[in-house]
Amino acid sequence: MKIVNISKQQFDKSSFSHPLHSFYQTSMYGDLMKNYKYKVSYYGFLDEKTNTILGVTMMLTKNLLLGYKYGYCPRGFLIDYNDEKLIDEITKTITAHFTPRNYIFIKIDPLIIKNKLSKNGDILPSVYTSNLDIILTNKGYYYYDRKTLKPRFNGLLKVTGSSETIFKKLDSKTKEKITLAKSSGIEIFKGTNNDIEKFYALIKNKQKNNLKFYQNLSACYQNSFEIYFAKIKPYKYLENVKKLYNIEVQNYETISNDILEKKKLGLSYDENIKIYKETEEKIEKYRLCINEAQELINNKVEEKVIATCAIILDKYWIEFLIEQEQKEYSKFNSLYLLKWYIIEKYAK
Repeated sequence: MKIVNISKQQFDKSSFSHPLHSFYQTSMYGDLMKNYKYKVSYYGFLDEKTNTILGVTMMLTKNLLLGYKYGYCPRGFLIDYNDEKLIDEITKTITAHFTPRNYIFIKIDPLIIKNKLSKNGDILPSVYTSNLDIILTNKGYYYYDRKTLKPRFNGLLKVTGSSETIFKKLDSKTKEKITLAKSSGIEIFKGTNNDIEKFYALIKNKQKNNLKFYQNLSACYQNSFEIYFAKIKPYKYLENVKKLYNIEVQNYETISNDILEKKKLGLSYDENIKIYKETEEKIEKYRLCINEAQELINNKVEEKVIATCAIILDKYWIEFLIEQEQKEYSKFNSLYLLKWYIIEKYAK
């Protein structure tokens, strides 16, 4: 086996057809990282006996002191990690190829599912469980469990089926927050390249990248990079919340009358008391919302952008890059509606 240079077009073709593909393993990401003093190279692992490429990788090289350098292959080599013999051959070939070229190490972070976790972080039984970390360690790799360049934990939501089907599968609290956000006058809209500064103003305190990074990201990924915003319209908020308030007031009167009737008849009304208290709480909540909406109107706020997120459209999935909402408006659950809007838009 030997390492051969391939074109970015060859790499992209191989990457997009590989089951472990991610948006980090594209020439677009390579073009992005050129802006940050990385040299970008594309390699194929050639089986000389069959003249077949058995895998590909993109390598980002950073120069260090005294002529040394290190390499980083975002999301690892695109190979069959179930083939331990192939891993052996590629490891030996890489070592032989890059050591004389003053590379002190090469870092990889393959997109392999190690464990499936519950909401509480407990490991769940899964057919996807992998011991690749042990396999690579036994072959001479050093495993850094905590020092990752990419997220260690990734949430996956399958969007097969209609948006109605997906919505039904969401937990009750999530569905409630999406519904409340709609009733609060929250509207979602897609931004353009002209809105990147507006987007950055909302997320700049959450991460280390500067405005130029996101401008470069947009330039490299073009139509595959999208930004969305959530805005609140006080007049619509007031109109919607008044309707909800009036509905609960009517429910309150109905429940009160039911309780009085059951008292007269000597019947149990324990269940009615529970609903009665819940309705009281909703009335108070909507009353406060009405006051808040009126205050926004009094302050002449016509509409206000309160949340944002950025996504990458990839072959197999949508990657949520970053999200943020203004803390003082978090009770409107705008991020729930914002993400649901995107899921609903791209559900198949």
